[in-house]
Amino acid sequence: PLAMSEATESQFPKEYKSYLDIGSRFPDEVYYSSPRDSGTFAQLLASGPTVLLLWTPGCESCEYQALLWDSVMEPLLLPGVREVVCLPLAYLDSADVPAVFTHNKQCIFVHDERFRSQYNFIVGPTIVAVDQQGFVAAIQYAYSPSFTAELIEAVTAYEVGPSVRVLRKRGS
Repeated sequence: PLAMSEATESQFPKEYKSYLDIGSRFPDEVYYSSPRDSGTFAQLLASGPTVLLLWTPGCESCEYQALLWDSVMEPLLLPGVREVVCLPLAYLDSADVPAVFTHNKQCIFVHDERFRSQYNFIVGPTIVAVDQQGFVAAIQYAYSPSFTAELIEAVTAYEVGPSVRVLRKRGS
């Protein structure tokens, strides 16, 4: 499994650290896709590698990250990597979800209070790359104007060169 770099680890205060670790299985919690339709993360993640984009409507940092994701990372995704936006359950029946969150992405709603209490996991803005077996491959907490090398390498066909500004196709 990929490990987070020292710089990534030191960027965020301890209270924002998730109890999830790189290489751990993503929790099999319930999510909702509509008031009458629910599933589990085990079911959702069984179909292959997935990027979970945990955002909250009204969170300015989440909206900035969504715009950055759409313009920078989305075009680089490996074929078959799914993007799933996870929103707090309170927004299940809401029209207040920004279009930038939902554009070309599957949206689900999660018990954000449970994620916070059980896993010290903040729903927004956080990005979690999960591999085809349901294990966490990379986590990026909070807004950043760039993406971590671990996240880029977990979900794209690119490797990060000596400078984070240098991307090269794998195998070249």
